[in-house]
Amino acid sequence: MNAQTGSTEKGIILIKGTLVGVGGLESSSFPAGSGFHLSFKDGTSFNLNAGGGFFVGPGFAIGGDIGIQYLSVDGESSTEFALRPFGRYYFNEKFYLGGGFNNLGIEDADTYLDIEGGYTLYIDDLIAFEGAGHLPLYEGASLLFRAGIVIFY
Repeated sequence: MNAQTGSTEKGIILIKGTLVGVGGLESSSFPAGSGFHLSFKDGTSFNLNAGGGFFVGPGFAIGGDIGIQYLSVDGESSTEFALRPFGRYYFNEKFYLGGGFNNLGIEDADTYLDIEGGYTLYIDDLIAFEGAGHLPLYEGASLLFRAGIVIFY
């Protein structure tokens, strides 16, 4: 497989992990599964996500993520978990658009839709870095940025 051809073909598996994402939310509500956030007014949260998917057609992948988040705001702290089924479509194996449902099936957590668009930078035939803009679709949300690593197998 060549990094420029074949990494998003039907049958390929992708495994991904979100390392960092930055967003400037100004409320004390930070949804799990949304990446790492910095709020310069209300607090900071740290989030780790891992996931995987399967290409069901050329350029189109479906899969899921699981995330854990630690949040500290105004002296209060919490730990949250998130589940996120997702879909993505890759253009030219480098650019992608996608979306998913955050917190699906988690008791006492709001479920919401999000959309994302990103770029995949291949470092060899199987491994790539991804950067993305991610927009949760709920009132008061702001654009988040995240980066991660992906393995295409």
